[in-house]
Amino acid sequence: MWGRLSNGSFYHDFFALNLAIGFVLGPKSPLAFSMYADTADYNEWCTGRRATAMTFAAATFSQKLGGAIASALIGWLLAAIGYVANEQQSSGSQTGIVLLISVIPGVIALLAAFVMRYYSLDNQQLAKIQCDLQQRKAEAASR
Repeated sequence: MWGRLSNGSFYHDFFALNLAIGFVLGPKSPLAFSMYADTADYNEWCTGRRATAMTFAAATFSQKLGGAIASALIGWLLAAIGYVANEQQSSGSQTGIVLLISVIPGVIALLAAFVMRYYSLDNQQLAKIQCDLQQRKAEAASR
């Protein structure tokens, strides 16, 4: 079944699927960075100290660490499924590769969506936080 991709019959479908994935994942980065800013505001609201640089530094570090771990994990998984570079792949390694680009990322995305259920900063709470922070800044300026 997976061999049909190599003869060209599904390249257009594969391209369309990748295009759709791009549209779905496109908003991820701007959304993540706006969440970092909201988290920085929440941190200031809770602690009274502005630590935006630390929030974004921690986020950038976690992205880089995640990328490094993911790269290593992909290499280990390719070795585990019997991938051999520059060789004709066995049906087992072809199936493993397909899983690595489809099912496994899908499961990880579902786990991420589940974790996002615990992100409690909604529009109402953010409006209150921003109002409180503006009041604090106005009080500090009037002193």
